[in-house]
Amino acid sequence: NFMEITRERIEPTVEQVRLQLHPSDYLQDYKRELAKAAKSTDFRGFRKGKAPISFVQKTQGTSILYNLIFTKLNDELEKYLKEEDIDFVFSPIPSESQKQYSFNPAAKEEYKFVFDLFTGIPLDQTKGWAEENEYDYFVVKNVDQEIDEEVERLRKVHGKHVDEENVVPEGSAILSFEINPLNQKEETEDFKPFSMQFLWTEFKEEFGEKLKSLKVGDELTATIEEAILDDFQSNVDNKYLQENRLSNGDEEEEEEEAEFQEIPENFRSTPFNWILETVSVLKSAELNEDFFKKISGDNVEINSEEDMRELIEKNILNEYKHASDQILFKSFHQRVKESNELSIPDRFVKEFILKDQEMRELTEEEKTGLIWEITSSNLIEHFNLNVSEEEIRRHLVLTAQSYL
Repeated sequence: NFMEITRERIEPTVEQVRLQLHPSDYLQDYKRELAKAAKSTDFRGFRKGKAPISFVQKTQGTSILYNLIFTKLNDELEKYLKEEDIDFVFSPIPSESQKQYSFNPAAKEEYKFVFDLFTGIPLDQTKGWAEENEYDYFVVKNVDQEIDEEVERLRKVHGKHVDEENVVPEGSAILSFEINPLNQKEETEDFKPFSMQFLWTEFKEEFGEKLKSLKVGDELTATIEEAILDDFQSNVDNKYLQENRLSNGDEEEEEEEAEFQEIPENFRSTPFNWILETVSVLKSAELNEDFFKKISGDNVEINSEEDMRELIEKNILNEYKHASDQILFKSFHQRVKESNELSIPDRFVKEFILKDQEMRELTEEEKTGLIWEITSSNLIEHFNLNVSEEEIRRHLVLTAQSYL
């Protein structure tokens, strides 16, 4: 090193690096840079490369010396920090005691530069991470019921609706009705007939009880309010308007017009005649070769119920393991944040965290967040943790599977 460099700890979390530069350390390089500038720069009144060194020093000497010293300074500081293997957070900042220089070449000054390094909270002084700390870790051992539920869900997903003659009171049942004004075979001035399908889960309980004894072709009387749950009655309004809007040949205009038409007064409270037209019920898929082929993926081939249940179990347990890991991590995270206090000097906070926000202070949440960032970085280095490409791929696959 051509600079004299020393280091000293001045605060529990701050080290100071001092670099001293004597005239003999930079004068030769300075003269060489002057000569280079004289040869490569055009000066008015002189032919290119023929300007006197004294003239170049007078006009450009300060900037040349400044650039030379700070290039050398940055290179030496970076080299020193790397060779000494110093752990620090943020970039070095000039010390508050740093002297200002004019960089006058004629003065042949001795330069001293002082930088502060925030070395972070030493791991041996950080609480909450010690190996003797105990945490609860949740392990799921029996997921048979959830496997059964997932099997049934997959069977329903790949099932088909089958027509029935009689009403089947279950959640997947779809019932379609022709809904007519009561005792009217023709359209009245106020109400018009319309057709609509309903899921069994959209009916009110009392109306559902009446439906249980019906078969296709039967009819009964009820108002919209009596038949349909409140949350689904607006769907009936929309269907009525859609079927009975005025036709002018333009579908887009008809749809817009339907949105602005109003439902007739007392529409929901007026009795209608409900004629049951069709009943269809979802029949779950059979556990056969065709079903297993449908649920197989690009990289997973399922040939039997045993294969399917093993894969489902693996996916469920992976989800629980991920949740357990998250709970453990959160507990650890919380303990570390709550067990330590922030001790970052204000000058580093203002320079790197708040920056231009001069009138603001760090919130408690920001303080604990910084504690965690610094501590987790130290832990990663301390335990020499590395994440392989294969681990990243596996994590992404499991994440994608959990979405599906």
